[in-house]
Amino acid sequence: VAITLIAQRAPWWLRRTGVLHIGTTTSVIVMTGNHWILDAVAGLVLAVTVDLAVAGVFRLSRSRAQGGGQAADPTRLAGVTPGAG
Repeated sequence: VAITLIAQRAPWWLRRTGVLHIGTTTSVIVMTGNHWILDAVAGLVLAVTVDLAVAGVFRLSRSRAQGGGQAADPTRLAGVTPGAG
């Protein structure tokens, strides 16, 4: 969460809250004894993986929108033959 907020240039108070969230959550799951340090590490790996996947999807969408991919022909999608009328 914090990395995404920082990368998206969120307001300073929201970025700091995201950073505090990391330490608070890790401390709580370890101190309550319900989880171990390895759970926090696994959560970090999962969060980074999801963040990279989402960033990749957004980059792909953005490159297609900017002409990097082929634009869809609306007449073809609708089943309309140009010039037939």
